[in-house]
Amino acid sequence: MMYNFNKIQFTDDDIQYYIDCSVNKLYATLCVFEDCEKRSNFETYHIYLKRLITEFTGIYNIFDISVFLSVVGILNGMILEEDPKHKDVKSLIFHCISLLKKR
Repeated sequence: MMYNFNKIQFTDDDIQYYIDCSVNKLYATLCVFEDCEKRSNFETYHIYLKRLITEFTGIYNIFDISVFLSVVGILNGMILEEDPKHKDVKSLIFHCISLLKKR
């Protein structure tokens, strides 16, 4: 299948490469959280989540890949958590990764 955006064509391989990179970005979220947890300051974690939400929302809008809509919903819910727990963040991040890998 071919995707078009701004007169640029993307193949399924291009999209798969992006998804693989997105998995790495999601895993990095856990690392960012762990650093913030050590400092008891989650500002950087929230900034990182907002950046991913913005990026993945854009990808959904461009390519209509519905799995990104699910991931955006989960990440948005994670921002709303006032007192995030490591086990919950880890579980949600790995769930998002599994959603992308199943695509």
